[in-house]
Amino acid sequence: MSARVALPPAILALALLTMPGSAQEPPHAQTDKNTGSDAALSATLASQNTTWQDFLNTTGGEWTSRWCTATATPRMVFGSGIQIANWRGNSLEEARRHAHAFLREHEDLLGLGASDFREIIGSRMGRTWCFVFDQYFRGL
Repeated sequence: MSARVALPPAILALALLTMPGSAQEPPHAQTDKNTGSDAALSATLASQNTTWQDFLNTTGGEWTSRWCTATATPRMVFGSGIQIANWRGNSLEEARRHAHAFLREHEDLLGLGASDFREIIGSRMGRTWCFVFDQYFRGL
């Protein structure tokens, strides 16, 4: 059995790097509203990232991303969802299992490195399970 689960931040932007903006970006980029050259740089980073392009080709659908210029990794990813295989039942525990599996499977794309992700929200929103994680690096 498989299920289609939309990943607004649910599993992707799942706090897909919910590090505070000040920890991710240089001071001049903290005011980035994705306008002007910052938006162009974000689009360039996305188009040049082969792991991101592979993700888009594999998952299909429509996706939008915003990239951190300091780390060249996604700050936010929103999309039409991915097909989830091996869905065992409609429960928070099952959705959580897949959220954590997604983090492990896409650690290169997300630039997880030695970061630790702690769930702060795990909830159903309509027909979608949504997860938000805080990102910690060496306890911070």
